[in-house]
Amino acid sequence: MKKTLIGAMLLLGSMSFAQKSITTGELALKETEQMKTELQLTPVQIENVASINNGIATKNTAITTNANLTDAQKQEALKSNEEGRQSMLKNVLTEEQYAKYTKVEMTPVQIEKKSIKPVERRSTKNVELKQN
Repeated sequence: MKKTLIGAMLLLGSMSFAQKSITTGELALKETEQMKTELQLTPVQIENVASINNGIATKNTAITTNANLTDAQKQEALKSNEEGRQSMLKNVLTEEQYAKYTKVEMTPVQIEKKSIKPVERRSTKNVELKQN
């Protein structure tokens, strides 16, 4: 699961830069909005969660765009950031909210997937080429 999460975080970083349609701040805002709705956050919690999400998103973007780091170093840094994020959220959310959060696993990748329209892909299988 951790490897999947790390891979997803790396994918998220590359997707957000490739698409240029969503910024780090926008992604953090969308994640906060989803958490606000799903977890019924209080105004104080919303402020704290927004700060956490924005800070981690900014750090993750810096990591994924750092050409001096190897993929393994990036994965380790992203893993560390996610562990820190979980720890910070655990201190902000109630036990019930945190349990629901971990059950639903509202990760940035899920937010990103919801905000991107699917692209129809053409199959190259069983395609006949006409010869002139």
